[in-house]
Amino acid sequence: TLRAVLANGRLDLAAGRLDAARRDAERALAVDPRRAPAHAVLGEAARQRDDAGGLEEAVGHYRRAVALDPRLAPAWRGLGLALFKKGDRKGARPAFARYLELEPAAADRGHVRDYLARCGN
Repeated sequence: TLRAVLANGRLDLAAGRLDAARRDAERALAVDPRRAPAHAVLGEAARQRDDAGGLEEAVGHYRRAVALDPRLAPAWRGLGLALFKKGDRKGARPAFARYLELEPAAADRGHVRDYLARCGN
């Protein structure tokens, strides 16, 4: 049932229902606090809030998600985007690189490569 709750949270994110997505992720974490995908959903909901506090919160959740599951590609992408938006291009670069390593055929790989180029060396 946790998978269904998190799948619903991802659908809520796609529809812009950030509060509903957050509630679903928090419900999953109440059952199992080590659910990396739930932290990734919380990170994405916070990142999409598009404010300074949301970016800080997003980075924390994404870092927790990748610490729990280093193969969770969407969390690496989200971490890169949040860090980039915060102005931390040095931190964003390895997150974007890891995302592309995990998802070389990602539909958004061109956009992520553009971000990588904007991060510099």
